[in-house]
Amino acid sequence: MLQQLRALYELQTIDAENRDIDGQLEGLPNKLKELRARADELGKMVEEINDERTVAQREAKNIEGQVQTESLKVRKWEQRLNEIRNQREYLALSREVEASKRQNRDLEDQIGELRKKSDEFDNQVEDFLTQASTTEEEIASERSAVDAKSKELEEAKAKKIAKREELLPTVDKAILRKYDFIRSKRAGVGIVRVTAGSCQGCYMQLPPQLYNVLHRGDSLEQCPSCSRIVIWDKFLETAEDDSTDAKAAEANDSGGEASDGVQASP
Repeated sequence: MLQQLRALYELQTIDAENRDIDGQLEGLPNKLKELRARADELGKMVEEINDERTVAQREAKNIEGQVQTESLKVRKWEQRLNEIRNQREYLALSREVEASKRQNRDLEDQIGELRKKSDEFDNQVEDFLTQASTTEEEIASERSAVDAKSKELEEAKAKKIAKREELLPTVDKAILRKYDFIRSKRAGVGIVRVTAGSCQGCYMQLPPQLYNVLHRGDSLEQCPSCSRIVIWDKFLETAEDDSTDAKAAEANDSGGEASDGVQASP
C-alpha cells in the first residue's frame, strides 16, 4: 500500500503541474487579445474621424457654393447701384449689398474653421494609423512568442503525461477512481501530506489515532475534515531520499565504468 500511496502522490504532483501548464496555456492569448482589441479600437476611431472629416469637407464645399452665389449676387447689385437714380432705392440696395458681404465674410470664416478642423482630423488619423501600425507589429511579435511558449509548454506536458502513464499501472484502479473523484471535488487535489499531525490540504489536525495509523503506511486513509487521501510526510521524504541515492549510485556506476576502461600507465 505504501508504494501505491507514494505513486499516487507522484501522480498528484504531475497532475498539479499539468494543471498549472493548462492555466498558462489558457492565459497565453490574453495579451494577444488585448492588443487585437486595441488595434480594432484604433481602426474604429480612424473610421469615425474619417467620417467626421468627410462631413466637414462636404459642409465646407456647400458653404463655398453659397459664397459664390452671394458673390455673384453682390456684383450684380453693385452694377445696378450705378444705374439707380432714386436715393431711397439706392440706400435700400446698398444695405442689401453690405448685408450680403457680411454674410459672405461669416461664411468664409466658417469655411476656415471647417478646413482647420479637417486638418486636425488628418493629423489625428495619421497618429492613429501610426499607433495601429505599431500595434500590429506588437501583435505579430506577441503571436510568435505565444506560439513558442505554447510549443514549450505542450512538450513539457507531453513528457509529464508519459510519466503519468508509466505510474498508472502501479496503483490499484479502485484507488485511482477514489483519487480522481476526490480531486474533482477538491480543487484538483486528491492526496496530501500530513505534517506534524496536520493535514496540508485543509490544515486541520488529524485525530491522534488516525495519525498513528498513518505511521504504518499499510492502509488508505482520508482526512476526516476535507476527505482527501492522506500520507505521512516522512514516507515521502524516504522516497525522495531513495530517489536521490539511486541517482547518485547511477552516477557512481557510470564513473566506475569509465575508470575501468582506462589502463594504468607503466
